[in-house]
Amino acid sequence: MANGRDLKGWLALRWFILERDNFACQYCGQYAPNVLLEVDHKMAICEGGGNGPDNLITACWACNRGKENLRVINTKLPYPFNISVVARPRRGQLRTRVIGTLQEQGPMTATMLAIATGFNRTAISTLLTHDPAFAKCAKEGHNQPYGLQG
Repeated sequence: MANGRDLKGWLALRWFILERDNFACQYCGQYAPNVLLEVDHKMAICEGGGNGPDNLITACWACNRGKENLRVINTKLPYPFNISVVARPRRGQLRTRVIGTLQEQGPMTATMLAIATGFNRTAISTLLTHDPAFAKCAKEGHNQPYGLQG
């Protein structure tokens, strides 16, 4: 940004987006101050997206980084993502949907599964780490992909 006036405009726009999205990640549903929130482009500038409010969305740090990994790793999912409401699963529905998605598309991170299923990322992370039906496919790093055990 060339000058202080541009910076003030960007900060005002950023605040507008955060406020519009209720200070919650629009991918996983987590709220500030529990997560670091960023304003993300739904469609990247280099892919023809703009800096208007219709192309901006609130994302937590993990989902914003995971989204790029998702676009590179799994091209079967829609891009740009436009999840404005994250569903909370009914009992048993989450596990069934996650197993079906992993069977169909192969190993995925919790963020990728949240986008693919439309369910809350936190609920998916909890399921992946506590249910013996799922196993990590990588040993190190963040945004580790999970697959089905055995």
